[in-house]
Amino acid sequence: YGLNSFSGRATLVALFNAGCGYCQSQARNLARMRVEIEQMDVDAHFSAINGEAYAVHQERMLDLCSFPFFQDTEMDNAIEGMNGSIYDIFVYRPDGTLHVFLDGTGDIDTYMAEEAGYENVKEAILSAVRGDPYVAPFPPVEIVIPDGGIENDPDQGK
Repeated sequence: YGLNSFSGRATLVALFNAGCGYCQSQARNLARMRVEIEQMDVDAHFSAINGEAYAVHQERMLDLCSFPFFQDTEMDNAIEGMNGSIYDIFVYRPDGTLHVFLDGTGDIDTYMAEEAGYENVKEAILSAVRGDPYVAPFPPVEIVIPDGGIENDPDQGK
């Protein structure tokens, strides 16, 4: 049982730490999103992988996840094999190729408890299903500071 089981369907894989409140919130919101997308009659699959170091906490996630929740192990080393880390989200096209990588600590907001993150992640899976390039509905905001200074920096001028 693995990603090849989801062949022919766009697939979202989230990387979690089951003992982390942020990851638990992400799992609840992915479960909500999965139902919402299913009600849109869109064929997509959701799954998550719990980091090897967090196996002791996996029970906390089982009630939150209405989708497959895999436990990484030292032998499988799936997260490292994906070149991922906790908080990352991978979205695959129906042909199994990577559609978009959402770095959990990157510029694109993926915090699904807030509208921007939720819509960014949702569009990632929907664009994979449609076969469209991914364009974040809420792209990162570029902050330009005049003269290269940092506004409101308490250390400025010292």
